[in-house]
Amino acid sequence: MGYTTDQKWKLMNAWEKEITDICLRGTDLVPDDVDLPRLRALADMIYDLSEGRNEVIFDKLGRPNIMVNFMASERSWLSTLSGDGAYFDVPSSYTSNDLLINFHPAFIVNKKSILGFRLGKYKDVYANGRNNHVSLYGLPPAYGGGGFTVSYTGLAGECDRINAGTVEGETIHNITRAEFCYLSMLSVLEGFQPRGANNYGKDGTKTNEYGIPGGYIYQGRSYHVLNGSGPLAWRHDGTPFGVWGLNGPTYEILHGYMTEAGKWLFLQNNDAAVATASILAETSDSYKALMPDGSFVARDTEGALLYDYKDDPGTSGQKAFEIATSYLHQQTVDDPYGGLSTGSITARDGVDIPLYAQLMLCAPLKKNTPKGYTYMRNKAGMRRVAWAGGYYYTGSSSGFGQFNGSDYSPSYSSVTGSGRVASILSN
Repeated sequence: MGYTTDQKWKLMNAWEKEITDICLRGTDLVPDDVDLPRLRALADMIYDLSEGRNEVIFDKLGRPNIMVNFMASERSWLSTLSGDGAYFDVPSSYTSNDLLINFHPAFIVNKKSILGFRLGKYKDVYANGRNNHVSLYGLPPAYGGGGFTVSYTGLAGECDRINAGTVEGETIHNITRAEFCYLSMLSVLEGFQPRGANNYGKDGTKTNEYGIPGGYIYQGRSYHVLNGSGPLAWRHDGTPFGVWGLNGPTYEILHGYMTEAGKWLFLQNNDAAVATASILAETSDSYKALMPDGSFVARDTEGALLYDYKDDPGTSGQKAFEIATSYLHQQTVDDPYGGLSTGSITARDGVDIPLYAQLMLCAPLKKNTPKGYTYMRNKAGMRRVAWAGGYYYTGSSSGFGQFNGSDYSPSYSSVTGSGRVASILSN
């Protein structure tokens, strides 16, 4: 006799909580040897109940992570994700990095296809008075001080530290722009976008959906909720096996993309999944600009795609912008910022938008672009990374199309963003 969805959910919550309790009994979330047999049994139970969709992996420090598997399959083909051309056009021979592919860029690493990737089922956690780049149920999201700095740069350094560990385990990274945008494409294809704790512990659309308060508290009010709390609608696919928390209570800090003076800079495809902190550094030559014909070029190349204001941005306030290849209205002071719903961004006359820009949601789809706003600043020399999804007061407007690329430098940290463990499955 099979389990109902509710029974599966209750079992998963109980087993995942037991894994968290085991970690908390150990040192720095590393389980004690006496608990390892039970932990391995729980891992097998989770894998079996989820039919392989969830898996418990260990990092090289010996800490377990509850993960969601995304395998290269028909659902990762561009021809499938495009909805037969309804959402974006796929050229008959789509070339990326001199490789003919039919995969979303999340499944291409160093010009080779991969078997798949794993994402932390839960956000990084705050436990034992510090931030931990670990995916565990029932703990607050990582934030603020203690442990690694919760920023683009801080997460890169923390991944290096973990991967230098001496225990046999998985090489891990932080969720990338390519991986996040693949989930966004799935949401378009399947017609489901997750809600979440984006309104002070509740969902901004359905205020009867709420999580268990925990974590960051300001003026006596809890802005965060515990990992895994709230309804199944807060999972990426609405099931007990889906990725939780992609629409609040904290933004997703994504590796592999930033802007400099509004110009788009990428680590191509999903190369950020194997990048060290030096490669991810904001001045790294590994970042490439994107040309209107879809080719990647050196980051300082003129004529590459960027965001520019439609009119003089003045000295403050939110202003409309467009995709361009040169500046007509570049800001000269810090305060103005560009803000548009991602689905309403347009290109300047005569500027072509390559498919890659749509797959990374720097440009809208033909229809059904995921909900959310893109924000930018393009002052000369200003570097910004785009935190994604939603946080504790973005409300009903946030979702898979939400990219705050106006406020956060690579080193900036705050309570509004967290990391998420990820790993790739190589051929």
